[in-house]
Amino acid sequence: MASDLNKPNGQAVIMPKNGPAFVEALAVKKFHGVGTATAEKMQRPGIDTGADLKEMTLEFLIHHFGKSGPLFP
Repeated sequence: MASDLNKPNGQAVIMPKNGPAFVEALAVKKFHGVGTATAEKMQRPGIDTGADLKEMTLEFLIHHFGKSGPLFP
């Protein structure tokens, strides 16, 4: 996730106190395990960022993403 920051060096330190805000602002397509197809599927109901994903219930995620749903919250 943080390797895309500070290019071309590609190094960034995300301090624990900044972690939640960093993840909330991050595009879901940058999340580990979210590929192109899953990112597109997430965008259909309006899940574009970590903050959007955080708002979804576990039931919603399981319904829309099956066995992968519990891995996202």
